[in-house]
Amino acid sequence: MGTMLTGDVAKEEPMTHEQTVADRIIEAVSRSPGCFIEDLTLACSDLPWKQVFIEVDRMSRNGRLLLERKGPGVYIINLPASV
Repeated sequence: MGTMLTGDVAKEEPMTHEQTVADRIIEAVSRSPGCFIEDLTLACSDLPWKQVFIEVDRMSRNGRLLLERKGPGVYIINLPASV
């Protein structure tokens, strides 16, 4: 059982060491293709919004996620066909 920091308080998480934030994001996007960042933060509600945002940014830069612009500051998130 891992310990994650949420705000200033540490709490126990059922997330295993093998299941990273990236793994959880991929799971959430595979369940809801075309979701918004807000959808991901709800799916990973035990993680800080900033942590989810930073990981989405990193994953989109290395090709693990696709961001499609829908309007000013509005993007949908998908998995590439090869994931």
